[in-house]
Amino acid sequence: MVEEALAPPFASPPIKEDVEKTYYTSGLLSSMDQITRYLLAALMDSIVGVIPFFNLPFNESLGIVLLIAMIFSLIGSDLSLTLPVALVPFTYFSHSYALLLSSALASLISYYLKELSTSFLGFLGLSLLVLNVQAGLQVAAFSALIISLVYLKLDLRGGLITGLILIIVISLLNLKPGVSSSLVNPLSLTMFYSFLFSVLGIVVEDRKLPSRFPRTPTALLIYPLVTLILGSPESYYWWSSLSFYFNQSPLSLWVPFSYFPQLNQALGTWALSHLTSHFLGAFGINVYVASLTYVSGITSFLLFKKFNSRISTILALVYQLLSPFQDPYLLLGYAVLPFLAYLTTVKVRNPIKYSAIMLSSVIGSSFVLFPVSAIVTSVLTYKREAGWISLAILGANSFWIIPYLIFGGPVSPVISNYFFPLAFIIPAVMILAKWVEKTRVVIAVGSLVSLLTGLPWNEALYPVAILSILLLLGEDVRKAITGITIFLLLLASVLQIANYHSIAVPSEIAKIDKQVENATLVSWNYSFPLLSSAPVNFSVLPSSLVQYFVNSDGNVTYNENYTGLIKLRSILPVNLSVSYVNWKPEIEGETILNSTHFSLNYSSNNISVSGSTFEALRGGQFIGWRVPNLTNFSISIVGDWVVSSYSEDFFLTYNLSNQSSYPINFNTLIIPFQSNSELVLFNGSSEFRSIGSGAPLPQRGPFNVTFSFIEAGNRTTLYSETVNGREFLEEVNTTLPDRDLAFGFLIPIHDELNLSLVEISYFFPIKVTESWVSWYSSVPVTVRLTSSVPLNGTLYYTSTPIKLEVNGSPITNGSTVQDLKEINFLTEGFVNITMLKSVDSKTVYVVGRPNVNTSYSFKVTPILNGERIVTESELPLNFSVYNMGYAVKVNGIFIKGYNGTLPPGKNVVELVYPSYSTMEYVGLGVSLLSFALAILQDYVRSGLLLLTTLTRSSRLKAKGGS
Repeated sequence: MVEEALAPPFASPPIKEDVEKTYYTSGLLSSMDQITRYLLAALMDSIVGVIPFFNLPFNESLGIVLLIAMIFSLIGSDLSLTLPVALVPFTYFSHSYALLLSSALASLISYYLKELSTSFLGFLGLSLLVLNVQAGLQVAAFSALIISLVYLKLDLRGGLITGLILIIVISLLNLKPGVSSSLVNPLSLTMFYSFLFSVLGIVVEDRKLPSRFPRTPTALLIYPLVTLILGSPESYYWWSSLSFYFNQSPLSLWVPFSYFPQLNQALGTWALSHLTSHFLGAFGINVYVASLTYVSGITSFLLFKKFNSRISTILALVYQLLSPFQDPYLLLGYAVLPFLAYLTTVKVRNPIKYSAIMLSSVIGSSFVLFPVSAIVTSVLTYKREAGWISLAILGANSFWIIPYLIFGGPVSPVISNYFFPLAFIIPAVMILAKWVEKTRVVIAVGSLVSLLTGLPWNEALYPVAILSILLLLGEDVRKAITGITIFLLLLASVLQIANYHSIAVPSEIAKIDKQVENATLVSWNYSFPLLSSAPVNFSVLPSSLVQYFVNSDGNVTYNENYTGLIKLRSILPVNLSVSYVNWKPEIEGETILNSTHFSLNYSSNNISVSGSTFEALRGGQFIGWRVPNLTNFSISIVGDWVVSSYSEDFFLTYNLSNQSSYPINFNTLIIPFQSNSELVLFNGSSEFRSIGSGAPLPQRGPFNVTFSFIEAGNRTTLYSETVNGREFLEEVNTTLPDRDLAFGFLIPIHDELNLSLVEISYFFPIKVTESWVSWYSSVPVTVRLTSSVPLNGTLYYTSTPIKLEVNGSPITNGSTVQDLKEINFLTEGFVNITMLKSVDSKTVYVVGRPNVNTSYSFKVTPILNGERIVTESELPLNFSVYNMGYAVKVNGIFIKGYNGTLPPGKNVVELVYPSYSTMEYVGLGVSLLSFALAILQDYVRSGLLLLTTLTRSSRLKAKGGS
């Protein structure tokens, strides 16, 4: 009577036939109640309903449906008949009635074949899902399926049935002439895997290995071996022993010209990655990934074994398969985290335990948020002292946490969204709350929700989510929920691998890297910049600091104006001096500014023109002008932003017409007026592509800019930008043709631009070095030289044939000059001047090297928070340092300012950031103090207890005396 009173009103006493029909003979779900089964069925229905929104190919959609049908068959064959109903929304959106028919057949098969249908649907569904992926990934997928089915003790003959069906399908396809092998070959491969893995499963399911055989270490070795053949993940492409990031000390926060926080790699990623790449080259990346995936399996096995789980090997394998091997930072922390959790449960003396926990957290902290993961996990595994463990972990990592908190850390990684099967686990985890500890359920669900909602810093909880879910799956949990959860996790790992793309570094990168080897700074506007063995400039700096330019075509150009971070100049003997000169082409420009019309016959009623002031009245507008028939040209613009919204652009475009409009609908190069200008190519429809960084352009007030372009391979190249008299070399291929060009401004609504000059001129670059000056002009031009000091005495020069004039009068080689400061060179074609000097009581060199050894050597090496520059010369050297807030030390002594003199011989100049080094030392001191307190905690506790006792007794005596 009591049982009848407690029964739900819709329940009826089961009869024998219903029991046999509802539950499998294996007894897998015999302990599940109907409410649980209906909840899981509703979950599967909801999954099927959202399939059309993934826009998957037919074979992948059908594969997912069959896999879901397999899960339905696990829950109960009567519930599998609901699958066609769940697919109705799918057929409505995709009109895929074939899929509806297939799912109906799958439901009937699962109803009549019972447990045999589970493996059949699993093999067939997985075959379709991974039909078009590479062989290594298919092996991983079928291995995961076999492990799940063997664990669930299901009949594996369904794999043989799948293989037979695929043989029939392949035979029918071969009978039809003209069938592409693109379908036959993948089906043949999946047919082979269905036979192979089902036979292997049948062979091993009832077999027992020798008692001494290392089962778990061997099983956990399979996946790391698979990762060896996958190829290098894209995010590891710079992991080369020649890369600047590998040559840089991990203890330094600084590289030239930029803040590079990588302190927390000192005991983590850096050591192992350096070791493997140094000895094994590019293959060392794969070894690194394989090593850490193996470590993640072993450490998680230790943890699950510590919790007396009977399926610890299975859980460790799942944890290992979910290793985020694409992320070089997260992977190490993921592998170390289970070991840290294991240490919290070990019963040893606290000084040993805490020191081991702290050291493990430091090793795993190549992942910036690893301390967060470690602290949450300590709550999960050892709540009683979680607070003290948290303080110990934070203290141990203070050597990088403190500088990071003050100066900022590296960019946080992002977990990819291919872990969407984790969302399907949430209902199962909630059901588990009935049998397991509630704290673990809260941590598991909270971690999953954080991952799936994309909250900031959510990647810290990825290892916690996986570990906490697996810790829920003990032997007391219903087998069905455990099996389904494991299968979904394994499916997540398959999808993770299926989304994997290996990186192939082009061979020309090695050639470029060799050309810039040992450079102090490179401007790299080509692919794979992090493989450079020299530091790469990603910010706008004076061009004199950049030693090489790598353009978008992969060509390397030495910067003739390079001086480096420290500018050195030899101090010549009193009878010698060097004149510093300015070279300027005297070319008549064509002023094309006209306030009454724009390009061609185009005009806009949405632009207000008042004299030379332009204002967009509606939306955004543009003004533009034609470029004359010039392949090498410069555009000089003098203007003033009267009203600015900080989003104005200069553009150079091809084939501008009367039909052009704003928003722009033409192929164009866009140069924004911004402090950190990014050069952008727009294809006229929807694609924007960055091609590098430009010079900083004024965003408000008056400006004077010149954009210089040259022809290279029938394409237009942005050669340089001159902003308020300061030149920035660019040499960026715009990919625009060298004809039918136009230029102008894109003006947002209500912005006002006043233009006082828009001039276009013929342009040719002048190459200036310490030894020679050269240029090429296809038309007759005049180049004016202006000397920094008056030239007196006899004038000598060596060059290609040129004509020199002063005040309209020619000057010949060997002429006598007096107080000469300007010379005009009348040239055409190629000009190369190798020497120009005046000789009187002393020799003044204008072009060319003096007849003494003015050469010097200098080597720049990074030090802790700074740079060391070692110079050597036969002459004294004047030096000036580019001011970036350095403290300057010369031969061990700090100096005031950024200029000075170095005596002949060898000298050492150090550029130091004192404030930043202080923060590093403070953080390192806190870390060392934390370790000391952990080791000496028993003595500290005893001392504090003794001090408390003595203080209390003295107080009692004082009270007694009073």
